[in-house]
Amino acid sequence: MQVFAHAGIGWILAEAGQGDRRFRQVVFLSSVLPDLDGISILFGIEAYGNYHDRITHSVPLAIIVSLIGAVLCRNYRFRTVVLTQLGFISHILGDYYLSGWPIVLWFPFSLEQIIFAHALWLGHPVNFLLSALAVACIVWMGWRYKRTPIEVLSVRLDRRICNMYFQRKGQTGADTK
Repeated sequence: MQVFAHAGIGWILAEAGQGDRRFRQVVFLSSVLPDLDGISILFGIEAYGNYHDRITHSVPLAIIVSLIGAVLCRNYRFRTVVLTQLGFISHILGDYYLSGWPIVLWFPFSLEQIIFAHALWLGHPVNFLLSALAVACIVWMGWRYKRTPIEVLSVRLDRRICNMYFQRKGQTGADTK
């Protein structure tokens, strides 16, 4: 599954949880964090082939992310655990069915790889459609809630973007909850 689709799912879950900014950050990041191992591309295509979808696409890491999230979001512990698990698991399942890459589900306890024999490849039109739908959802939610996933990195930049694209004339500010 393409990263825009993962990001869209993460942002939908983050907004659905109706929490504060930190809550949205944690939930959103749980959906995109598994692709952190994609940084291995900096060490060449062979390293990327050896490490992507193998180190950070695991059940133990999903549990760790949810536990850390519960500590960071004390006011929303249960929601944080549920939504970070949904975000992380949606990423793993999306890659399992829609990437064709092997996944090491129990890393570091097992190096056994699983792969879905009938998985769609990343360039399949379904993946592009899901990414387009995810971007459309993010834009709609930006208009609706006056915030986007850019908020995860910078509230100030997110407000500028939302004010530029989603404010009616004469309207100011954005609800940052």
